[in-house]
Amino acid sequence: VIITESATAGADLTAPSVPAITTSAATVNSDSYTISGTVTADAASTQVVRVLVGSTVYGTVNVPKSGTVWSVVVALPQGTATTFTATAADESGNVSAASTGVIITESATAGDRKSTRLNSSHTVI
Repeated sequence: VIITESATAGADLTAPSVPAITTSAATVNSDSYTISGTVTADAASTQVVRVLVGSTVYGTVNVPKSGTVWSVVVALPQGTATTFTATAADESGNVSAASTGVIITESATAGDRKSTRLNSSHTVI
């Protein structure tokens, strides 16, 4: 009988659950925006949530052991719609699949309101 030791015996090989982004889609006039969400609590490990655009990391936040909520301020590309996703990684380096995306649109005119002035005859001036 030959007994060998496995380097993976007892190792954590399970990726965290996919994080959820709770931020709603929005159109804003801003250089940055807060993306928030939740993760499934992990009593054994701190999780690192990365907010991504494609494969580019826009923000990172540590969620403590047993924690479930997170938020991170990200830079917004100007004048465009950007889809943000999130992944979670545990202390063993296992990475979840990407979350469903949220679209944040940066627009220089978002939030601008045109005012209309009327004269005493209620004609636009």
